[in-house]
Amino acid sequence: MSVAVDLSEFYEVFLEEAREELTQLETWLLKLEQDRVEPEAVGECFRLIHTLKGNAATVGAKAVAAIAHEMETFLSTLKEDPVHIRDLHLDVLFDGLDLLRLALRNGANEGTREHELDDGFIRSWIKRARDCLAQVGQAKVGQAEASNAKQQLSPAFSKLVSSQRGEKGYRVDLSEVNFLSPVDLVWLLEHKDDELVTIVPP
Repeated sequence: MSVAVDLSEFYEVFLEEAREELTQLETWLLKLEQDRVEPEAVGECFRLIHTLKGNAATVGAKAVAAIAHEMETFLSTLKEDPVHIRDLHLDVLFDGLDLLRLALRNGANEGTREHELDDGFIRSWIKRARDCLAQVGQAKVGQAEASNAKQQLSPAFSKLVSSQRGEKGYRVDLSEVNFLSPVDLVWLLEHKDDELVTIVPP
């Protein structure tokens, strides 16, 4: 014999907890914006979204669960290698945060879980998120290719690049090397516009 369960009371508790979780999520996203390779920030964002997704699914908040699921996948990918986090990835995350807040507000105003947000908004944002994930994958391929190319760098330049990697990327001081091979020069040209590489002229 099945027993019908009224989730309306639980939904109110969910709304209150979800708002607090989104406030914390915004705080961690702002920290991530300041430091792109801060592992704790990515991990905390992932934890909050994972919790929100589970709670939303429990009370039947479909729009919130769908957005949170996509953000969880997005953050999981970034968590594997934070060095690839760029402005466009943060834009997706902040827009996802706005969508979650809108979904919660609409759900609360309607008094039902079935009218949280128009599906078109969600589909558009999900497409952006997945396009960004594809770019992360391409960046990893590029990193692997760069790693292979690095093996062909002159010994002095290769040692210089390796020794000057910091938490926020590379700082390559060319005054510390006396000779640049053609491969070294190609590396510099390929990375001159990379926001994670600072090249200091001799």
